[in-house]
Amino acid sequence: MPHVLPVGTFISEECIGYDRWGRYADGYGGYYTQLIEKNAIVCGYVPRLRDPATFADPDEKVEKSWFNEMTDDVNELFGDTHAGEGPTTGETSPELEDNIRWGWGGANIPAINTSQKITATLTNEIVNRINISTLRTNSSDQELVVVARGEKMTENFFDTAITLLDGAREKRNEVDPAYTQLDTLATYDSSGTVWSHQLESTIELNFGGYEKGRHFFNAGGAIRFVFSQVQGYGAGYHIWRCIFRDQGTLNFTVENLSSVNTRGITQDRGYAKIIDIEQLLYTSPSGSGGQSYGGYGGYGGYGGYGGYDGHDAYGCPLPYGEGGSGHGGYGGYGGYGAYASSRAKIYGEFHNGNLRFRVLLDNSGMGVLVRGKTRMVISKTQPTALTENNVTLTLPSPTISLIEDWHLV
Repeated sequence: MPHVLPVGTFISEECIGYDRWGRYADGYGGYYTQLIEKNAIVCGYVPRLRDPATFADPDEKVEKSWFNEMTDDVNELFGDTHAGEGPTTGETSPELEDNIRWGWGGANIPAINTSQKITATLTNEIVNRINISTLRTNSSDQELVVVARGEKMTENFFDTAITLLDGAREKRNEVDPAYTQLDTLATYDSSGTVWSHQLESTIELNFGGYEKGRHFFNAGGAIRFVFSQVQGYGAGYHIWRCIFRDQGTLNFTVENLSSVNTRGITQDRGYAKIIDIEQLLYTSPSGSGGQSYGGYGGYGGYGGYGGYDGHDAYGCPLPYGEGGSGHGGYGGYGGYGAYASSRAKIYGEFHNGNLRFRVLLDNSGMGVLVRGKTRMVISKTQPTALTENNVTLTLPSPTISLIEDWHLV
């Protein structure tokens, strides 16, 4: 009988892009993945070093080169300086992925030339954008004061502005939940036809083009998937009911598609890594057991007669380390009816600039009849519009289309 590690046991780690990811035992004989560290130096990330502005007098006026450098940094975060760099038809490099993850789509500020003065109007274009950026990312409680006509942009002012801007840039793909709204986009139910092999459905999200979708996700927007098995009965119904409960809500961001329960296996592919060719994004925890009635775990499945002998209030087995014994018991590993598993998989790609997801429910390893309806609810975490004086940041909102309704494969 194979040895099953308790849930949460560390197995290994790897670098995916610039991020460190760990593999941990799921308590059922498999594993799940979880982020250990973003922008890890061991994964090749090189922190950005900014030379401090040095002046003989803290009240000395800022040079135009410093002003333009800060303008560029504001535009990269608040506006967009990397349009046209994605998507690709092949794997993205860490450098390209990093570039794609910049930009919320606000209006850019033009740089000044040698003949122009650094006026209060130009300075306040920066001030307003930095204040919106720190507010929506919750990176600082401090706020820059609007510059009055005739005031100088001094070293002290510049250093404060840079500090606030860098804080917001560190949280470029985050948004304070207070400035978001959760809305349901669509609910899709299968017909209720009994199935035993595979069931799939395909949806598509339209943001008005690839770049607008990039702005939505870069600014902290997300798409959520919630699945459930309803109006059914029997072993297959119970298996999928428990799979969906186990994986919980799935959250698709600029970074990846992952379970808020940290269950299942993410491929660490979010909006910045999706390409024009379909790729696997996420695999659910497995539902397993024999073909006889007994559901998730089956008669004599791993963990004893009737599956794991630790169950939640809905009759779904708990992983080893959270109430499941981890012992073979009656029938041993596989037990009566043989060990097999069922999993949900979600694939993603860009199709004519739109974001397309294909959901595949694979029950072929089990072969049991699945009764009831499969329900898929898709919602969005929409960043709200923010205004500071004459500057407003408004993020696009997607529309959803059903490309292929639930059907047997």
